[in-house]
Amino acid sequence: MAWSSPPTFTSGNVLTAAQLTILRDDLLETGPAKATGGGGIIMVTGLNTLVQRSPLSSEYLPENSTSNTSYSFFTGGPAASMTTGPAVYCWITAFMANDTAGAGARMSIDSIGSHSPSDNTCLAVTTAANYAYRGTALLRISGLTPGVNTFTACYRAASGTASFTARRVDILQLG
Repeated sequence: MAWSSPPTFTSGNVLTAAQLTILRDDLLETGPAKATGGGGIIMVTGLNTLVQRSPLSSEYLPENSTSNTSYSFFTGGPAASMTTGPAVYCWITAFMANDTAGAGARMSIDSIGSHSPSDNTCLAVTTAANYAYRGTALLRISGLTPGVNTFTACYRAASGTASFTARRVDILQLG
């Protein structure tokens, strides 16, 4: 149901059941009425339409490293699967380092068939040798096939050997 404009009231007129139903239905379309649980975010999904969305998170703490300069996956991911529409917000977070000064580490996201990892959509760091940097990137991923989508973190080194720890993927469905 969507919010609709309430009727105009005139002093002295008796409210009808239909007018009160419009008021009730509009109150059920407010943010507090849509909040069905804690930890969610109220989002606009259409004209005068709100919905609560809850982010999905996946975390993998152990360290992995790679000298691969093409994006590849680590055992443990992290990965998160959720039913989505055509677009999501995706946060990727990690401690990243490289054993070579001036070299970099990259973390991106893969959703098979919908989004490929890319340096255009990644968390990137270039640091002094073995200096760990913690960062987070917010990505808007669109063009997804509606249904269950899995978002898996993937990694690469610019050169040298890049290491990654305390990695996290958070997904929030849009629209």
